[in-house]
Parts: sequence; C-alpha cells; structure tokens
Amino acid sequence: MLALGADPPDRDLHPRILFSGGVDSVAPYIKAAHVAVVPLLKGGGTRMKVLDYFAAGIPIVSTAKGVEGLEVRDGIQLLVRDDWDAFAAAVACLLREKELTRTLGTAGRRFAEQYDWLTIAGRYVGLYTRCMH
Repeated sequence: MLALGADPPDRDLHPRILFSGGVDSVAPYIKAAHVAVVPLLKGGGTRMKVLDYFAAGIPIVSTAKGVEGLEVRDGIQLLVRDDWDAFAAAVACLLREKELTRTLGTAGRRFAEQYDWLTIAGRYVGLYTRCMH
C-alpha cells in the first residue's frame, strides 16, 4: 500500500505500507491505483483529491468526513465507512470484487463529469443565454 501526502508518520506503521511524503503530482500514482482510501476524520474545504479519484474511475472507500460537501451516496459512487473494521473490510471487498470495483469506478467517473470545466462552461452559457432573452 502506498500512502501519499505531506507529514508522514515518524515511524513505520506496517512493513507493507510505504509513505511517500509530499509529491509533485498525484497523477502517476492515481493511474496505478486499484482503490483509493480517504480516511479523514477532520478538515474542511472541497475534497479535490476525491474528485481526482472519481475522474480517474478509481473506486473509493472513505469516511463520511472525507466526502463531506459532495452529494454522493454510499454504495452508488463509493463506499462510506466510519467504523475502522468496516472500513478495512470495504477496502478488502473492493480488492476482491472486480464487478463492484468497476461499477463504483464508472459511477464515480460519471459523478466527476459535472465538475469538468467544459460542462461548467456550458451551464454558464446556458444561464447567460436564458438571462439575455
């Protein structure tokens, strides 16, 4: 397992977990991922990394806090688990269940399309056109 992000733990938590520290770009790591995990317990703001994972079609297991502010539904676009045993079981499930992985990845990709700049621009043009008539 590869964990990306600044300020990794001072000690190894498990021999099979590699902490990258900060990276210049997450894109190559996302392309190689089978499952994205978002175990956030605190924080605020838009969950841009979640949108990146969705856009790449990567299935996600997250806490409710990790997808706060996004209108997503557990079992539709991703798996949301706030109990750590259930969280780990959901990750294991996605690593095993290829059809669920594909289904969630596809639904997440469709969800992310609403945030594509061309889609957003089209909505603005539509609003502008309606307001001008």
